[in-house]
Amino acid sequence: MLKNMVAYEVALAGLMYAGSITIKAGCHDYHVGLMIDALSQLAAQPLGGKGAKGLGRYNLTAMINNEVVVSSVDGDITVDNCGDYMEALGEQLTDIDLDLLDSFFG
Repeated sequence: MLKNMVAYEVALAGLMYAGSITIKAGCHDYHVGLMIDALSQLAAQPLGGKGAKGLGRYNLTAMINNEVVVSSVDGDITVDNCGDYMEALGEQLTDIDLDLLDSFFG
């Protein structure tokens, strides 16, 4: 999951950041679902160092094929238009072989 993001400690209110994430054409729907889940969790996290004072909130819009899939405005997160991706992710997570994971990380 995305846990952090490089940002400036001090930024003017309303400053726009632009970025993009490119997913290779050969990826599966569950890969896209994992990215959507990570972005929705990232959208809940404040950026910068003054989160305790209520600063660092930002608005995030993630789109796939010109459809908004994750949107956040001041910490209120909406995930929409991504049912197939999230269903595929759920199926993959259900089918995880715990013994295989244990041997990999053990």
